[in-house]
Amino acid sequence: MNSMSNENLDAPQHFKINKVAVIGSGIMGSGIEAYFSSKNLEVQLFSKRSLFDSRSLEYLAKGEHDLIIECCDENFEIKKRVLSAISKVNTSGILSTCTSSLSINSLQQFVHEPQRFMGIHFMNPAKVIPVVEVIPGKLTDLSLIQNVKSFLESLGKEVFIVQDSPGFAVNSILISMLNQSVYSLDQTKLEPKNLDEIIKKTTGMKLGPLATIDLIGIDVTIRIMQNLHESNSKVFPPPAPKLLELEALGNLGRKSKKGFYTY
Repeated sequence: MNSMSNENLDAPQHFKINKVAVIGSGIMGSGIEAYFSSKNLEVQLFSKRSLFDSRSLEYLAKGEHDLIIECCDENFEIKKRVLSAISKVNTSGILSTCTSSLSINSLQQFVHEPQRFMGIHFMNPAKVIPVVEVIPGKLTDLSLIQNVKSFLESLGKEVFIVQDSPGFAVNSILISMLNQSVYSLDQTKLEPKNLDEIIKKTTGMKLGPLATIDLIGIDVTIRIMQNLHESNSKVFPPPAPKLLELEALGNLGRKSKKGFYTY
């Protein structure tokens, strides 16, 4: 990609992102790809499994992608491996991770040319929720942060630049609330629909906390809660036992047709 010349770094307002690659074809990756496609942007979606196919790596190595967004599992080892591989073959694009809970500074250590790496946290569903958190690492070139911010704002997103911290701004609050809602479900003996109704009618939430967990995916929610708990156990409790019970039964929310609700 020629877009990251010194001229463009000195004048980030002239840097235009034309071609995007999204790595990871799960709910989040597919949603981001669909959002970009709806804006008539050229975007390619790669599954995690196909990424290490020689053709996919060769395609990424051409350097034609101005922005690469990694959206694989919320697992540090997986993201580390994927980001390291991508950054070695595509050495000129802006590289980012869409993580809900993992440290950008920690992941940045495994990226070739870490100054071009950042976090871009879309909310689920990506086509609906306007807010995006952009998170620089300690080594990130801040002119590229401004480039990405301007790019996303031009597509209609409301962008907040957030410092690297557990859960960033949104999930440090949201995930804590979701976890406490599950603890409360056991303590109050309410039915899920009743607990959701109470919270919706007193907070203005459009979707209750238990329905939100079903939307995110119970397995994904657990991984985020575990990552936050490991980052600071005094602030973030472990996942509520009820969540672990549902995961063990294979009840993962909407994607499995059953979680706190049946779909």
